[in-house]
Amino acid sequence: MADRRLYKRRFAECVAVWAAAALSLAAAYSFFALRHLSDVCEMELKGSGITRQEAEECMANVADMMDVVLWSESEAEIWKGEEKSIRSRVIAKVGDSRLLFPNAALLSDQDDEGCIISRKGALSLFGSDRAAGLKFRWGETEYTVRDVVDFPAEVIVVNLSDSEDGETMALTHLTSGIKGGRLAEKEKMFQNLAGIEGKKWDYFMMNRILGCFVILDFILLVSVFRRKVSEQPGESRGKTLLEMFFTIIIVTGCVCLAMGIATAEGWPARWSDFSQWKERMEAFCSQTEFLWLSERPSVTALKLKQFGAAYLENIMIELIILKLYRNGPNM
Repeated sequence: MADRRLYKRRFAECVAVWAAAALSLAAAYSFFALRHLSDVCEMELKGSGITRQEAEECMANVADMMDVVLWSESEAEIWKGEEKSIRSRVIAKVGDSRLLFPNAALLSDQDDEGCIISRKGALSLFGSDRAAGLKFRWGETEYTVRDVVDFPAEVIVVNLSDSEDGETMALTHLTSGIKGGRLAEKEKMFQNLAGIEGKKWDYFMMNRILGCFVILDFILLVSVFRRKVSEQPGESRGKTLLEMFFTIIIVTGCVCLAMGIATAEGWPARWSDFSQWKERMEAFCSQTEFLWLSERPSVTALKLKQFGAAYLENIMIELIILKLYRNGPNM
């Protein structure tokens, strides 16, 4: 009976260790999959947005430095003929549509009657995801589907056009791809050249934090494996305690490193300058508040959900590792 309980316990520990290893690999994959977002500057423009002409001038000023798309999102009724309609999010844009949907075909700024539709939107409206060439109506304009893109919501991308009263709709969001690295430096140059201001979703910061925690997960897993191997009958308990001490030191160092990176765009000039750290912590808190309280467009919301899923994987890893330590035979 005792042997059976021991067998079940060992089996449960093996399952937990392999589950933690699998989750660590998933978290690492998420980190590398989201890594490209470190070179993306996405922001909500200050005020009521900018016009199409201002957007074109902005893109002309920064064309050598980055690709840009300015856009706004609204919810509207989309009609297939006169008999069927759906509620869909409509993204009206000026610029490179591939910055919003990298795997979709380019929707040229001159294509006023073309659009890109999400797979879910195509299924809801046409009953099939083979929608290229099919037509629908939004407002007074009839659009032809140029491409279908994977997205977990009804979304349609069109070029910005004049409204019925002759005025141009305001563009409220910006997404840009930075060419050649040096993100922080080129963001400042970009804002100076384009003459616009806004509040950005800091994917760069979130990706660096995620990377730190992925490294931390692997360190903790290695320490678990080392502990299991070293806990043989008759072995000195002092060695196990020493390994745990160094593990705590490593964990503490990694957490401090993560927080240091999270609260600053770069390393401080002087570590003893507490006013500098206070300013960066305030900036970090302001960014966090913006992430929680802002009304997120569908494209941005999906990116944040991907980061949220990766952070949740890390939390699950930490819980499994904690359980393994608490159930250790020498604890």
